[in-house]
Amino acid sequence: MISTASISGPVRLGASDGRRLKVGAGTYEALILPNLERMDVPALARAAAYCRTVGMVVATRRLPVRAAGAASLRGQAELTRLVEDIFGRDPQPGIPHVCGRGRGLLLSNDGDAGPALGAAVVPSLRFSPRPPTVGFLHRRIDGRDLYFFLNVGPDTASFTVDFPGPARPLEAWDALDGSIRRIFEGAVRRH
Repeated sequence: MISTASISGPVRLGASDGRRLKVGAGTYEALILPNLERMDVPALARAAAYCRTVGMVVATRRLPVRAAGAASLRGQAELTRLVEDIFGRDPQPGIPHVCGRGRGLLLSNDGDAGPALGAAVVPSLRFSPRPPTVGFLHRRIDGRDLYFFLNVGPDTASFTVDFPGPARPLEAWDALDGSIRRIFEGAVRRH
């Protein structure tokens, strides 16, 4: 799983820390515009500002072409300008466009987003091998990284996880009995 945010509303509340977009308690390294025909101009302006400061904005299937909301007629020219700023004058699917210190990228289909983001964004962690029934959620709270793993399959899953950043002790919290145990004291293999 890669840290991404969807543009479906709260992005106007987000602020960039120069590398990531902060939306509520979450931080994201990429912003995805999923097959949007209409878009709120202030939200797109925020996305463009994020992109210019080192972010990545990805649009799947198409680019927004119509301003949404009550000010849509007045905002149409601004929407067109912002889309061109992020994605370029003649965007080609799969070819990134430099926007300030960031990049805009149009993709032909939703399925291309994972590989494109995987090549461009530092993942929260890496599995080896990637178990098909295990998912995770990563949150950073008060300077601590919390990873929640969930195996939705009927069988036990075995895998290795590589975490980014400095080595720290790891704890396993058992949701069934409430126990907490140290599972690693030393350096964790890093990527």
